[in-house]
Amino acid sequence: MANRGSCTFQTKVRNAQRVGAAALIVADNVCRCSDEVAGLCNSHGATCEKESPFMGDDGSEHDIHIPSMLMSEHDAESIKAKLVSGHSVRLEIAWVVVPTKTVQYNLWTTPARPAGNQFLLEFKNIALALKDSANFKPYSYIDSGCKLESTDDCQEE
Repeated sequence: MANRGSCTFQTKVRNAQRVGAAALIVADNVCRCSDEVAGLCNSHGATCEKESPFMGDDGSEHDIHIPSMLMSEHDAESIKAKLVSGHSVRLEIAWVVVPTKTVQYNLWTTPARPAGNQFLLEFKNIALALKDSANFKPYSYIDSGCKLESTDDCQEE
């Protein structure tokens, strides 16, 4: 488990992988507004986070081979409290795979990434050929950059 902080999620996962981790759980350090309203956490005067953070791709993940996930602040704090009090904690990351006759896969890219746009152009005919056995959905992640930087210019967006 690693605390969310200022470096990218990919950097955190890569660092965990380098020291031998089989997986990484990133502990959110910001209370989500919906959790605060439900009484699950307290932002202690700081601004709560309105949306779940996006564990986005910074384009450097080609060497990462371990799974990772983001855990809410209140769940992470509960686990940390158990560890601090000397208790063992065992966590399992699991994905349920439901067999179907089609495969669904998504591609997330940004309009500013030429490689993503080029992939879509090159993959178009393959996606069309697989239409009966695959469901391909390309998505564009549009980001003003404000969530990634803490500048005053972003406060109003």
